[in-house]
Amino acid sequence: MKTTYILSALALLTLPLAAQVSFSGSYTENFNSMGTAGTAPPTGWKHLSFSMTTANTTWTDATGILANGTNSVASIAVTVASTTLAATSAPTGNQNNGYNAAASAGATTDRVIATAPSSVTGTGIQAALTNATATTITSLKIAFDTVRFTAVGSANELPGYWVFISTNGTSWTNLTPNPTITTVPNTVGVTASTLTATGLSIAPGATFYVRWLDDNAVATSPDQIVGLNNVAITLPVVNALPTAALTAPTAGATFDAPATVNLAATATDTDGTISKVEFFRGAIKLGEDTTSPYEFAWTNVLTGTYALTAVATDNLLGTATSTPVNITVTNADNVAPTVSLTAPANGATIVTSSVALAATAADTDGVVSKVEFFNGATKLGEDLTSPYTYDWASVATGNYTVTAVATDNDTATTTSTTVNFSVAVPISSTLIARRPAGQPGAIWKYLDTGTDQGTAWKETGFNDSAWSSGAAPLGYTDAHIVT
Repeated sequence: MKTTYILSALALLTLPLAAQVSFSGSYTENFNSMGTAGTAPPTGWKHLSFSMTTANTTWTDATGILANGTNSVASIAVTVASTTLAATSAPTGNQNNGYNAAASAGATTDRVIATAPSSVTGTGIQAALTNATATTITSLKIAFDTVRFTAVGSANELPGYWVFISTNGTSWTNLTPNPTITTVPNTVGVTASTLTATGLSIAPGATFYVRWLDDNAVATSPDQIVGLNNVAITLPVVNALPTAALTAPTAGATFDAPATVNLAATATDTDGTISKVEFFRGAIKLGEDTTSPYEFAWTNVLTGTYALTAVATDNLLGTATSTPVNITVTNADNVAPTVSLTAPANGATIVTSSVALAATAADTDGVVSKVEFFNGATKLGEDLTSPYTYDWASVATGNYTVTAVATDNDTATTTSTTVNFSVAVPISSTLIARRPAGQPGAIWKYLDTGTDQGTAWKETGFNDSAWSSGAAPLGYTDAHIVT
């Protein structure tokens, strides 16, 4: 951690009085004009120092760098650092005045403004530009390189530069996304970034400011030294969209199915090139062509009415859709489909109450829309896709005649040859075995002396203890049992 010093409050600096550079829609700065010994930033540029008594604990990973309000870019006392940049080929230590550094080891012409804050909240680099265009600027694209001069042992706190823009020098807007340890790692190298500022209102002749802020980190001491290079501030490219026209087929054209429809289109782009032309039937893409002449052959087109369009895409991904062209495809000489019932086999006997029906169907000049299954004149069910099947359940014992009917996309139908089969559903029954000889069962009492016993023996209280006994046969109420 760097040493923190108590600094007296400095007057808040409003910065529109500094020299500006003219912005006519595109501005670049690579800092090479500073040379190897220059100690002043280029015209319109300043190196800033942000001072608070809390120094390096003001901006942290938890707080970020605030644009406005307490402890923000707008409210912290800021001074313009001495115009004396430290010229060096390889910055290695803290330097609140900033460095004029070589972009890479040994480079003599490629220069960078580098920052290495110490004992302050942070340091920054600012560019002031005046709108020299004839229109109000509402958005800007800001590209730059962050040069990472040193490697540090711990992960950077708020690594790299946070970028802010102001149209008045007093209130600021943070341009996101802000850098992270992933995009600006704690290693030596270069990170290229491009940010977009929107919602601006910079009138012709007005000045705007862009700041790159480098905090005074707590996590490491010294901080990773970083530098700014290859700045490009431009107006976002406004892409002129391409044009597209479907030149074939002609509107209202008719075709005989199955048809081949040859599509053709023209496409132009006034500020770029055509990358591709796609051909659509409604929302369904048929194909594309990447080179002129733009053509596509749509084959095997079936009966129907179709709305066709061409969509041109330019080199900046701008698109244009042609006016729809409507065509009609008919099939006056439609050939009916073919169909064959493949299961069950003719003459089969099925010993279950469930019968699996199956059929094959084809159409030489279209497609099969459905196959229906019939028991006589009664429709059992249908299938819209091949393989065409139907599971007929709960079929009773009996004889049946079934057929399959195929319908094509032009509503022509064909009925298969009939198939006759029988169903024999097994009957459940209970078998009762007679008592095997010699095993105990019901006992009958009997008298076989041939004497007439009158009617007394039929009474429930009759004493038959003297009678003989024997096992009774099962089913004594059967016809052959006489009692």
